[in-house]
Formats: sequence, C-alpha cells, structure tokens
Amino acid sequence: MATNKHFVAPTGIKLDGTNYALWNISYTFRRLRTKIAIVKGWLINSMDQYLVSNFIYFSTTKHV
Repeated sequence: MATNKHFVAPTGIKLDGTNYALWNISYTFRRLRTKIAIVKGWLINSMDQYLVSNFIYFSTTKHV
C-alpha cells in the first residue's frame, strides 16, 4: 500500500512580491536541477551497462 506523506517547512518570510529575489532564486535553481538531471540521464543511458553501477549514484553531471 502506497502512502503519501507531506512535510511542511514553515518559514518566517512572507513572499509578497517585494522580496522577489528570495523566491526567484529557488525557481531558477529548480529549473537548473531539472536540466542537470536530464543531462545526467543522457550520460548514464549512453554508457555500457557494466559502467552504470559506478556512476548512477553520483549527484551531479560533473561527477559523472
């Protein structure tokens, strides 16, 4: 049986538009993280299967 657990991290910062830089960086980072995951997938999918186990757990494309 699958369960979904939602975790909440309260913050004291109200995102009201005047502090755009705080949450804009987060959005930019999320987009970058997605692109890094795509490139990492390309690299791993292009490897021989016996090499994948050495690289699959690396966190960044630079490490791969």
